[in-house]
Amino acid sequence: MVDGEDRLVYASEPWPLEEVQVGAPIFDLVPAEFVGPYREALHQARTTGETQAITARGPRPEHGPDAMGWFRAFYFPIRDDLMGGFGVDITEMVEAREALSASRARLVAAGDQARRRIERDLHDGVQQQLITQLMSLRLVSGLVFSDPARAVEMVEDLIRDVEETVDVVRDVARGIHPAALTQFGLVAALQSLAARSTLEVALRCEVDRRLPEAVEIGAYFLCAESLTNVAKYAGTCRCSVSTTLAEDTLRVEISDEGVGGAEVTRGGGLEGIRDRIEALHGELLVSEASPHGTRIVATIPLAAGMTAPES
Repeated sequence: MVDGEDRLVYASEPWPLEEVQVGAPIFDLVPAEFVGPYREALHQARTTGETQAITARGPRPEHGPDAMGWFRAFYFPIRDDLMGGFGVDITEMVEAREALSASRARLVAAGDQARRRIERDLHDGVQQQLITQLMSLRLVSGLVFSDPARAVEMVEDLIRDVEETVDVVRDVARGIHPAALTQFGLVAALQSLAARSTLEVALRCEVDRRLPEAVEIGAYFLCAESLTNVAKYAGTCRCSVSTTLAEDTLRVEISDEGVGGAEVTRGGGLEGIRDRIEALHGELLVSEASPHGTRIVATIPLAAGMTAPES
């Protein structure tokens, strides 16, 4: 509470006034670089007689001498020249909102990058193969009557070429969305992933039903990225993957006994996975395993996956 000269009259917990502060100008107690927005809001409240609210930066002395944060401050008239006010430290909320915005931006960028990769793979791979096969078919059509034996040979070659093209399309599609995940669910997709891996994967899946699509996708790509990282960097040929359901939450754990040191880095594969998990209101933790190696644990609430858009 301040008087008509902006001098402190009273302050409640958790910041009661010290004796020397009673009667001191309130803005003398705030670093000069932060005073402007608060002074203006107090002036507007006094002039208009209406409550004024602002969001502005300010010091957070309880977090250290140089700590700064964000505050939501309210000023309002009480009676006569007395003005009241209070503030709420919203630093964590602002930081969480900024982190969410950055996460969404990274997901959009990752989606754009994936689309460009798919476009390139289709253009440089599938499209060129199909053009070649089309030209061969035209040649075959001209040989059907004049040189049937040669036409048959070319058709047999074309069959092999088309089979190779089908394999290329499958490889491209696998990067978009594994067929086993769509058709049979998370357990079957992880079994297929483990079978294709160059690692010896100890897989334990305690999931007895289909889960929301977004949850299955997030868990699958977490495991896929983790197995790739183990194969590339961990210096071991074995790892374990487990999935369990408890209280409508999916828990996924990947651990290895390699060299350790894995972490979520800017622009790294695990950052994208963390963004995907957090978009589902889940949590991703990366830590050192015992006695050595890396342990990755993700928890994903199933309820979030029922409304989350696929990304």
